[in-house]
Amino acid sequence: GTGYFDRTMQGINIAREHGILSGGIASLTAQNLHRWREVFDFFLGIDMSFLIRPIVPSQFNEKEKFAVSPDKWGDTVIEMLEAYVKLAPRIQIGALDQVCKSVFYKHGDVCTYTECFGSFTSISPNGDLYPCHRACGNEKYRLGNVTYSPPGVALYETEVAKALQLRITQSLNSCKLSNCSHFEYCKSGCYYNMLQAGEHAVKDPYCSAHKKVFAYVQHKLLDEISCAE
Repeated sequence: GTGYFDRTMQGINIAREHGILSGGIASLTAQNLHRWREVFDFFLGIDMSFLIRPIVPSQFNEKEKFAVSPDKWGDTVIEMLEAYVKLAPRIQIGALDQVCKSVFYKHGDVCTYTECFGSFTSISPNGDLYPCHRACGNEKYRLGNVTYSPPGVALYETEVAKALQLRITQSLNSCKLSNCSHFEYCKSGCYYNMLQAGEHAVKDPYCSAHKKVFAYVQHKLLDEISCAE
């Protein structure tokens, strides 16, 4: 809303004055995806690291028009990586670092590429508990509340958690059986993306984008390794 940007920048400046580092998240829609270079320039100008993400396909029709298609996202991430190499180390883009690290080390470097269900618990302002910060506010993913729910591992023994775990296990098994060469460091992608894609989805709808980007990074790494210099 009106004034939100100015209030946010004011908060960032206050944090910096007290030695607290801040980071940003840029969410791109199908309508503004082509403006990613402006996003880079903005964060470079204020000397801030950031994550960059697409608006993902959703089961809610009113939001579908904003979703970035997997093919366009894969192509755009590759363009971003090419630009990022030239800008580093002047700027840090966590999402791109994480992709490269995952390929290089052969294991996921961020929750998107790991079996993370049960590793995190997010708390909403009213005390409701969710398995992921992106799920906050979505009642069907609510695991309980801090006032009455069991602590720790027991929270993931609830019926809601068991149902979610079943979907996630099915997704992992589906990808594993497909003999995908990237499974070791992708683990079927983001389970929340998969859940949001609908009850019949069996994998992250950005699977093709992940594969395209992983293959690009692999190719670049091999080029660097074989380079005479």
